[in-house]
This record gives sequence, structure tokens and C-alpha cells, in this order.
Amino acid sequence: MSNGTVLVVDDDDDVRLYLRAFLKRHGYTVISAIDRQEALDEFAETEIDVVLLDYMMPGPNVIKFLDIVGFTSPQTRVILMTAAYRAETLARTLGIKTYLPKPFDERKILEAVAPEQLDPLPV
Repeated sequence: MSNGTVLVVDDDDDVRLYLRAFLKRHGYTVISAIDRQEALDEFAETEIDVVLLDYMMPGPNVIKFLDIVGFTSPQTRVILMTAAYRAETLARTLGIKTYLPKPFDERKILEAVAPEQLDPLPV
């Protein structure tokens, strides 16, 4: 039984592979995308519960991505992943309530993706 479906969006192969393996070990179904366009394509095929979204990457800009996700899948929670110094400020500016600073703390990853966390994007 799955804890939910998590879409990992990061252009770093090592990050995607690490998060995929880690989350699968903890009972999640995991899909990965190398950029935001590939991630948007996944929404057409799969019901996604949580998106772990890297901030600095190619593809549609992050604002456009968040608008599309919020419109097409308002129940999906987006969690920003970033190595930016002011990660919390960046997340709040984008309207994202949850963020994960890089490098990752495994406990915080599990807390962030837990099904009990109910903070979808505002529509």
C-alpha cells in the first residue's frame, strides 16, 4: 500500500535517484522528471499527491509551472527544494508553504511529504 504519489522534479540525476530510493523505502510511489516541462507532462498521465520541485532548473519558469499545477491539480501539494540562502523567503514569495533546504535532512523530507500535511497551492 502506497503512502501516496510523489513527483520529484530536479535536473540533478543524483538528487532524483536519491529521493526516489529514499521515498520508495518509506512506502511512496515515486515518479521523477528532469525538468518542469517533463513534470507537467506527468500530470496528464498520473494523479500526483506531492511535488518535490527544485527551484533552479531549466524548463518553464517556476511561476508558470505553479500556475498550471494549481489550475489543473489544485489538490497537489508543492514543496520547494533549494540550496538558496533564503529558502523560506523564496518559498513564501512563490506561495509555497513547505520547503526543503539542500542538503536534505531525511526526517524533514518525510515530514514534508506526509499525507497529513494538507497545504495545496492556493487557487
